[in-house]
Amino acid sequence: MAVQDGLIPVNPLPAPRRRRGGSTRQHLPAITETKAVGAVLRAADVAELSRGVRRAHLLCAFTCQRIGEIVGAFWSEFDLDAATWVIPRNRMKRKDEGRGDHLVPLPPTLLALLREWRRTDGDDAIYVCPAPVGERHITREAVEKFYRRGLDLTGKHSPHSWRSVFSTWARDAGKDADVVEAQLDHVVGSKVAQAYDRADRLDLRRELIAWFEERLILARDGAPVIPLKRQAS
Repeated sequence: MAVQDGLIPVNPLPAPRRRRGGSTRQHLPAITETKAVGAVLRAADVAELSRGVRRAHLLCAFTCQRIGEIVGAFWSEFDLDAATWVIPRNRMKRKDEGRGDHLVPLPPTLLALLREWRRTDGDDAIYVCPAPVGERHITREAVEKFYRRGLDLTGKHSPHSWRSVFSTWARDAGKDADVVEAQLDHVVGSKVAQAYDRADRLDLRRELIAWFEERLILARDGAPVIPLKRQAS
């Protein structure tokens, strides 16, 4: 701060040493055991929340998109007739324009909720996750704070953790790895392969996210869940 304010010309503290081999990816904690996931969902269902935070939580859990992309979602990005959410590439973490916008299929139960929210908000609403006051959307910090304090999940589970739940459950069930990665907007194959496969993978991802939603609901409602078995390759 002293350097930025012009009080001293340079930072007198030694620069931290960089680790050889580049930076390492941080693996965030996530609850992936079925009963524990159900408990998180049930606790969130009965918590007192603003509509924006509740919606963001449900979008995190049931679409597995990044929290930063969820809190700023516009109603104009949703085609509820086509059951699709189109996130503009300039709002994505990975902004390579050559990859195009990110198409997110909406599973049936979440789609019904979104239609209800849209009717409640009215045609003039701008944001899916509105702030309690003003004309802006909620912040990612509001959702993350709810997980830390409201659900007491510090160091255990965060809004981002649903991406790990989805990936873990899908892979353990033997689902196609490329389809899983495409749903998470991870790079799959070469740029040519990405452009060619984008539309074809949408139907596969629609089936996959519907399967995931069904498992989440079963876990939340406490229904018996058949143990995952990896499909033979």
